[in-house]
Amino acid sequence: MRAQPEREAKRRAHGVNGGLIVGGGLWRWLVVALLMVHGLIHMMGFSAAWRLGGSGGVASVPTFPAGLTAGSPIVLALGVLWLVSMAAFLFAAAGLALHMAWWKGVAAGAAALSLVLCVAWWNDAVAGVIINAAILAGLAIQAWATRARQPKGSPK
Repeated sequence: MRAQPEREAKRRAHGVNGGLIVGGGLWRWLVVALLMVHGLIHMMGFSAAWRLGGSGGVASVPTFPAGLTAGSPIVLALGVLWLVSMAAFLFAAAGLALHMAWWKGVAAGAAALSLVLCVAWWNDAVAGVIINAAILAGLAIQAWATRARQPKGSPK
């Protein structure tokens, strides 16, 4: 059954693509949950860098670059970036939940920043590298699929 024209136009206006990757109900909410959980996990990096109690097994200094010391200004700045990435993931999740078109750009930026941080904390965050790569790949695939489904000559 085809969606009503008004509903279809509203979904397009909000950047939701009818269900291929993230547009449909279940997929959208699964991605919202993934973005939220992945974002909240970044609090472990922040708390480790700032040495705020138990960090859940995350080192207080990154693997790369070598030679940094706990509590140094560079490590504290990297800790703040963990917090920025967390906030960006949560913001992207809210944007997706509310059907906002900008959520993809925010999610891509959050995943790119998170990817850099996960590489820096390589010994503790290899899983984060995989998740961030999957998020970036999913966004790229969705962008490609959306463009491929548009009729030639239609506005993007």
